[in-house]
Amino acid sequence: MAGLGVALSSDFFAAPLVRAGSAFWNTSGITATGGILKGIELEIESLRTLYTGAIEFATPSEKAPRVKPGTVFFMHDKPKDEWLNWSPRFTADK
Repeated sequence: MAGLGVALSSDFFAAPLVRAGSAFWNTSGITATGGILKGIELEIESLRTLYTGAIEFATPSEKAPRVKPGTVFFMHDKPKDEWLNWSPRFTADK
């Protein structure tokens, strides 16, 4: 796990989507997995992401309470599988 945190700013365009329980992770860089028998698999983000860096997040439920500006979230190295399966439903007015 990374040792960084993410502080939510009120001018963040997706601030209304961030709720209690939201999870953030780093998506910039190159990930290599594999071994001698299986070969090596590389996951490479876009060139822009490699250069500038990027963060992704997931929110477990639209019913979770909104967080206040300045709330700090832990920055994970990668997402947990369960986070990628979250599918809250938000409307344009939320």
